[in-house]
Amino acid sequence: MKVKRSLIAEIKNMILQSREQAIRAVDNTRVLMYWEYREAYL
Repeated sequence: MKVKRSLIAEIKNMILQSREQAIRAVDNTRVLMYWEYREAYL
């Protein structure tokens, strides 16, 4: 049972890390898009 719990904990941790990486990537892309728009139109 301990093996299953640790496996589940590892999977949860991987999902959380992936989610955080995705959020950071979207934020980074959003900032770059804003700056490109600002340079082109303002």
